[in-house]
Amino acid sequence: MAVIGKRFRKHHTRAKLHPAAIVAICLAAAVLLTVLTGNLLRLWLDDETYARLTRGEEESAELPVGADAKVRKINAYPFVLGDNVESAGGVPAVSVNLNSPLDGSMAYVSDTTAYYGLAGNEKVRLHESFAELSVYTPYISGVFYPQVFSDPLPDLIYAKGAQEAALLREFSRAGGSEIVLCGLPINESDISAVCEYVSLVSHAVGDTPVGVAVSVLDPALDEKWECLARLEQVCDFFVLDLRGAELDPEDIDDAGISSTAEALMKDCSYYFTAYSMRPMLSRSQVGLLSTLEARVYPNYQVLAD
Repeated sequence: MAVIGKRFRKHHTRAKLHPAAIVAICLAAAVLLTVLTGNLLRLWLDDETYARLTRGEEESAELPVGADAKVRKINAYPFVLGDNVESAGGVPAVSVNLNSPLDGSMAYVSDTTAYYGLAGNEKVRLHESFAELSVYTPYISGVFYPQVFSDPLPDLIYAKGAQEAALLREFSRAGGSEIVLCGLPINESDISAVCEYVSLVSHAVGDTPVGVAVSVLDPALDEKWECLARLEQVCDFFVLDLRGAELDPEDIDDAGISSTAEALMKDCSYYFTAYSMRPMLSRSQVGLLSTLEARVYPNYQVLAD
């Protein structure tokens, strides 16, 4: 009887699962649980939260920067001639308005302004002011608003152009590092005269780089590629003037980044990459400036309001 019992128990004992089968079952269960959890998360969570949980926090794409600029990249901050020069200490470069965009009156007086009888700020003498300013900052970008195209006659345009070229030559010799020409009429009817003017200024100032500012507010800017191509042959660099662009003043996060400012920069990416344009902004565009600083943007210029 004992032998029969042993045989009976041996015959009815269940076979053990192979280790590989156990691993396969566990893997199948894990996959099933993952799929089920993912489907439940999609049902319970909104798309943005689901994306953060599944992909993690995504870093913002880098802002577009021109790679082939002919002049050095700078971060220039506004300085008003006549202010305490010590306020320019600690910044890599400064932007200085050389004349008024409204009436062309000069921000200083000099031998050249006296020779031409031009109105200027009597409290500021060009050479003395720049000698003091250069002690505190190594790079001075002079922003100039040409008045030459306010004259209708070609001979007067040439005469006024020669006068302004002489003023900018004096600025260069006083210690100016570069010149930015703002407000030029960039259109098909005036482009030949504008190119002649830029060439005249460039010849007068020698090795000092001459740049041309292009306004982002120009509604026909996208159609002016031929004008830009011609200007590119006579100027050293371009500046994209972003002053006046609409930005949400309250759209600034704790890191100092404005999403509307980032959107503006990305909308203008073609001009930054194709022409290596330097963004120009006003001091009042706080969100744009803080975004460029937070992103460690390598090339921008800020002007006083």
